Amino acid sequence: MSRACYYCLLGKLAEAADQLEIVFEMDEEGYFVELSEDNEDLSALKNRLLQV
Repeated sequence: MSRACYYCLLGKLAEAADQLEIVFEMDEEGYFVELSEDNEDLSALKNRLLQV
């Protein structure tokens, strides 16, 4: 998930979304999904997704 945060901070939102998709697919217990909800580094991606 750290890689997704870095991409997001660099403004590379498509790459960040790709990384999160990989992490979420492997996250059987939902730990990273829950962790990502409060992660400020992902806010640009969250905002973009909410606009769609």
